[in-house]
Amino acid sequence: MASQDIANNPPALLMSGEAVGLLDAGTQMQANGAAEAAEPLSVEPVCFATDDPELIHRARQMTAAHYLKRGYVTQEEITDDGVISPEADPYVDHSTYYVLMQPGTDEIIATSRKIHFDPDKGEKSFPLFDHKDELDPGYIKQLDEIGLENTVEISALIKNPDLDRDGLATLYLYRKLFQDAWSTDTKQKEEAFIMACSPTLYEKFTLFFNGSMHKMGPDLDYPGQKAIPTVFFTRDGSVELIDKAAEPGNENADVHKMVVDLMLKGADPNTLDASLMKALKRNGLSDTLDNLLDQKENATLLEKLKGRKPELLFGLGLLAYTAGRTIVVGETISPHSAVDWRVFLGLEVATTPQYVYGMGDLARSALNPDRYSRSQRIRAAMFAGSALLAPYAYIGAESHDMPAQSWEGFGAIATVGLFSVLAKVRNNFRNRRQDEAKEQDATDTVS
Repeated sequence: MASQDIANNPPALLMSGEAVGLLDAGTQMQANGAAEAAEPLSVEPVCFATDDPELIHRARQMTAAHYLKRGYVTQEEITDDGVISPEADPYVDHSTYYVLMQPGTDEIIATSRKIHFDPDKGEKSFPLFDHKDELDPGYIKQLDEIGLENTVEISALIKNPDLDRDGLATLYLYRKLFQDAWSTDTKQKEEAFIMACSPTLYEKFTLFFNGSMHKMGPDLDYPGQKAIPTVFFTRDGSVELIDKAAEPGNENADVHKMVVDLMLKGADPNTLDASLMKALKRNGLSDTLDNLLDQKENATLLEKLKGRKPELLFGLGLLAYTAGRTIVVGETISPHSAVDWRVFLGLEVATTPQYVYGMGDLARSALNPDRYSRSQRIRAAMFAGSALLAPYAYIGAESHDMPAQSWEGFGAIATVGLFSVLAKVRNNFRNRRQDEAKEQDATDTVS
């Protein structure tokens, strides 16, 4: 093992020894249903992806120290500053590092990383693909269909047991990994997680994610132990898990419900993939759904606006430009005796948020066409178009010289927008009736 690449070593695995909290929690839940695995901390640890060079360096040092202790790397493969050398770990530059920390301290409780696709490396981006010939061609085809650029490999899961006070560090890490993958407010689509799991960890994963985590092939001969290649399709697999949590006759339904609740805790309902929300509603998991909706309702204004940061910056700039422009050209408007440039400015300022909101959704729908329906795009266009025309409609109305075509355009936009809103109301009503019918069918089946 002295000079083995990490791609062929247990360091690339999700090691069972580093998942003590996960394993203990799983054993306890299996015995006690949905009972809590451990006494919760007064302040829950925070987990986040970091681009802070110092935090990344410390996470890599933590990994290197543990791997050296376990004999997965040699002292020669550790650099002078305590991290694994680029030759032994060639994945650092296209990885996102996650850290779990206790608020108010600078100690890292646990860390893991997502290895992303590197176009220059192709399939060699992922350690697991060094064993591609041993993997099931069917799963390889599925990954090819969704695109390797939408695939990430989860690796380097390390934790400090002394700091993992409630034994749930691994689940906290995975919650953040998944929530980032579920978010629609990101350029990076993470449709599949691939992993090389130790047999013990895989056994617990099959309990937690029953039916959702798939074995991609036979056990692999990694130095030191067997490794089980697995894949989890982040959206479809999560919907499967939600279905399992409400499946009649599922003896592990309480465990799956607990995992669903834990994994969704703290998720941003404004950017959470709609398929998960629909699955919760369809399966009658009202407590989880209510918690998410309550969180959405109680979110501060700042939290609600985080996802609209580009629009906010653009809107502020547009407001400044509009005010300056209108004040400067106000005298050119004044010859129209009935037109007050201050009213015109007020209309422009009042409609700018509507215009920016509509244009923002149009831009987002262009970047992520699968996330926006046709009716949503129509509404966005209606918001932007009507906001753009409203101030000029005022000039035309007061000066009586607005071209007929402009009025027709304004009327057409308003009409389309009205029909779009009515269609949304109708669809919501129809979907609600269908959901109620499904819930009644499920109730009848259970009875």
